[in-house]
Amino acid sequence: MEVGRFNQISGWFWIAITIMIGCYSAMNIEKWMQASIQNPGSAKQIRLTVTMFRYAHAMGIVAAIINIVYGIQIDKTRLHKSIKITGSSLAIAGMVGITLVWFGILAGSPLVTLLMIPPLLIVAVLILGYGELYT
Repeated sequence: MEVGRFNQISGWFWIAITIMIGCYSAMNIEKWMQASIQNPGSAKQIRLTVTMFRYAHAMGIVAAIINIVYGIQIDKTRLHKSIKITGSSLAIAGMVGITLVWFGILAGSPLVTLLMIPPLLIVAVLILGYGELYT
């Protein structure tokens, strides 16, 4: 199997997962808003929850599309196979991480830990860009 094929497959599955996240938040938004009206003290936390679900949904889909394009393009480059595999792995880890980081914020994970996730996707895209530049 080509290196990028797994990025394409995981990207399509991740789109389905993030659509489910969006559906879950859409089904619960009214309940969350009612809770914030009934308990004004929790309104800030509820707004944060709604925002984090929205970001997880949106950023997850963007990262999945990046992975699909990454999978299509990476095997067309003349990069060494080990670099392709590294970039592919970073792209998938970044895709999952950039979606889950928003839930980590809700759970109170240390910000330093969360800030290590976005560079995974950035480095993967830079590897692909480098490969495209010299192909």
